[in-house]
Amino acid sequence: MHSLPSLTNFETFEAWRADAARCLPAALDIVRSHGLPHADPHIFSTGTISWSDSTTG
Repeated sequence: MHSLPSLTNFETFEAWRADAARCLPAALDIVRSHGLPHADPHIFSTGTISWSDSTTG
């Protein structure tokens, strides 16, 4: 599991979240740990990540 960095302020968090190579592995770990579908991640310009849910057709 990827550990989350220590983010001391909002600007640091925003920079981390904007870098897919840094935030996506941690996000995938969180999604998997909750047993949620995690195929085909899509990262929006805001840093929000969504996944395709193949179970809803």
